Parts: sequence; C-alpha cells; structure tokens
Amino acid sequence: LQHAHLSKVDFAVAMRKYDGPDTIHFLDPPWPVKSAKKYYEGNVGVTVEKVAKVAKSMKGKVWVIYNYDKKIAQIMRKHGLKLYKIKTMRTAGTKGSIYYEKLVATNYDIKTGKRR
Repeated sequence: LQHAHLSKVDFAVAMRKYDGPDTIHFLDPPWPVKSAKKYYEGNVGVTVEKVAKVAKSMKGKVWVIYNYDKKIAQIMRKHGLKLYKIKTMRTAGTKGSIYYEKLVATNYDIKTGKRR
C-alpha cells in the first residue's frame, strides 16, 4: 500500500481522480437491508444505482461487494457489470457458523481480465 491514497470525499470523486488503466478500485458500499427501501432510493447518499454507474464508467478494474440480493444484482446487470455469486461463512455469535451469499460485481471478466 505504499502508493495508496486515502481521501475524505464522495467515492465517485475519488475514483474519478485516481482512475487509470492500472488502477484497482474496491468498493464495499453500505449494504441495503431487504426491508430498508431508503437504500435503493438514495436517502443515505450512496445508492446501488450510483455505485453501478460509477463502477461501469471507470478505466481501471472495479470490484463491488454486497450481500447477495436479487434487486442489487438486477441493477448491477442493467449497467453491464459482470456478476459473481460467492458463498462465504461467518463464524461469530452463539449460532455457530452461518453460510450466506455475497455478490461481487466487476467491470471486467475476472477469469480473462478482459473488459466487457
């Protein structure tokens, strides 16, 4: 991380400023809760729609991670992002191990490295 940059600005501003063909952007935005309609409509400032638009517009490679949700997947797909569903395990709390699905959206094919 010798050449990493930390900024306290809107994510889209920072991404556009430092974007380039050799840039790797990793986004872990606020995760919508299925019952929280406000996340989809922008009441928290970072909508799934905005994340998808910005991710698609970058020259560098972009990874976006969310808990798997059909509506999020639909929005990401609408903007031409490549989707990957991965299973992961959380080992915390009194319930033991819990398996759940994550959605990884990229602006390129992670197997070939080529842009869509």
